[in-house]
Amino acid sequence: MKINIKNSYISIIICLVIGIFSQNAIAEWTEVSTNKVQPIDAGPGYYYDSEQFMPLSQYQYIFTIGIESPIEMQIKYDGGLWINIGWGFYEDLGRVGSDLITPPWTELGSYAMEFRWKDVSGDWQEHAYPVTVVESVDHRYWSNGNEVAVWLGGSTLNRPMVIAEGFDNDNTTNYPELFSMGADLFNSIRNYEVDIAIVNFADGGISMSDNAAVVQSAVNYLNSIQQGTDQTIFQCC
Repeated sequence: MKINIKNSYISIIICLVIGIFSQNAIAEWTEVSTNKVQPIDAGPGYYYDSEQFMPLSQYQYIFTIGIESPIEMQIKYDGGLWINIGWGFYEDLGRVGSDLITPPWTELGSYAMEFRWKDVSGDWQEHAYPVTVVESVDHRYWSNGNEVAVWLGGSTLNRPMVIAEGFDNDNTTNYPELFSMGADLFNSIRNYEVDIAIVNFADGGISMSDNAAVVQSAVNYLNSIQQGTDQTIFQCC
C-alpha cells in the first residue's frame, strides 16, 4: 500500500507504530562502503533539477540521459568554466551516462553544480543543481535496499540514537538530506558522545507497519554491534 504523502515533515506519525514492532523483526544488515555513486536523471524532457545533498568527499555522480549517445557533455561548478567530460553506456542502469563525476568541494556548505549535454540535433540540454555538503558519514549499513547511516559522537559506536525517515512516497530523500534537516541539533547531540544513526527506507511510501519492522531490525542490529551498554535511543525525523 502506498501512502501518497511527501516526506518527513509529518513523519512523527511513525512513532505511533512503535507499539506494533515485531519482536521477530530480524534482517541481515551488512556494513558497506561510505563512498557511494549517485545517478542523476538528466535525460531529454527531464526538467526537474532537484537539490543535491552529499556527505563531504563521499559521493560521486553519474548523469544519465537515456539510450542515445550525445555529441558533447560538460559540467560546471559554482559559476566557473564548462569542463568537457566523457560518457558511456551503463548496463546496470540501462542508460547512457557521464563518466564518474567527483565534486571538487572540500568544506561543508552550499554550492552550485551545472550539467549540460548536446543532443544529436545540436541542442544543449541544461540542468542546474544546488548542492549542500554535510559532514562525512562514519558507517553505512545496508539491508534489502534500506540504509542506516551513522555519524559517530566519539571514536566508536557507543550510544546510538536512531532517527527514522518519514514518508517519502517518491523515494527522493537520501540520508545526507535527512541529516541536513537537523544538522545543528545532531552535532550538538554528538558533542555528548551520542551517535546519530539515520534510517533511510528502500521505499518510503509503503505502510507504516512494514517500515516499522525495518526500524526495529535496525535497532536490533545496532544494539548487537555497539561497544557501549546504553540502550539504543529511538527518535523520529
